[in-house]
Amino acid sequence: MATVPRVLRRLRPCLKRWNHSHSSLPLMRDLISRNTEITRNHLTPEIALKLITSSCPLWKAKPEECPFPDPFWAFYWPGGQAVTRFILDNPLLVRGLSVIDIGSGCGASAIAASKCGAKLAIANDIDPGIAAELNAALNNASICTSTENLIPEGDAVKYITKDHLPWDVIIVGDLFYDISMSQKVLAWVTKCASLGINILIGDPGRYAFTSEIKNDEDSKKENQREKPRLSVLARYPLPKESCLENNGFLSASVWRVN
Repeated sequence: MATVPRVLRRLRPCLKRWNHSHSSLPLMRDLISRNTEITRNHLTPEIALKLITSSCPLWKAKPEECPFPDPFWAFYWPGGQAVTRFILDNPLLVRGLSVIDIGSGCGASAIAASKCGAKLAIANDIDPGIAAELNAALNNASICTSTENLIPEGDAVKYITKDHLPWDVIIVGDLFYDISMSQKVLAWVTKCASLGINILIGDPGRYAFTSEIKNDEDSKKENQREKPRLSVLARYPLPKESCLENNGFLSASVWRVN
């Protein structure tokens, strides 16, 4: 099963050399710029992004040569590509609205929302949003960044009210990398959808995602745990470069929580 790009698996053991303090931010910006390349070789060529590509030395680097801890932000994941493509093709979904991109990584979806006229576009990720800020500047897009972990644990999701949700649209791409995380995220977005928030999900079909949403076979099973029902809005074939990065996935889809 394809999950993490092979290059990222090689880099994962690297030490957390930088603590992202205010004094280190200029250094981090410089490191990102020197270790990535600007590319449009993805589903959304309208948006230029600083990414680690097969042309970058870090693509084949040893773990000890990596200056970043787990640089998930340096890759344009397939679900993120799909949902960003969908936003660019359907700008009225975000125009004049408040939009937050959860687990935003490189910031592409928030950038797309901004370019499509969102009133407010937030790139939210537990990692500092330095890459998202650099990419936004590269595209003359206005975004805000947030590192707050917004996914509640356990029963806390039951107590969420509309007052806790100051957004009109929530975008979630590629957060369904294991069953536990999928269950937490789906419980949260289902609650948000019930309170009137438009939820857009991008995913290439990871088992941890598809096994946790309702399908026609579930209704035939007795004692089946209740699962959220989603509808597919679009499906996109992935470009060659993305297929190389995510061995096993050839397409990605956009879903809406019903």
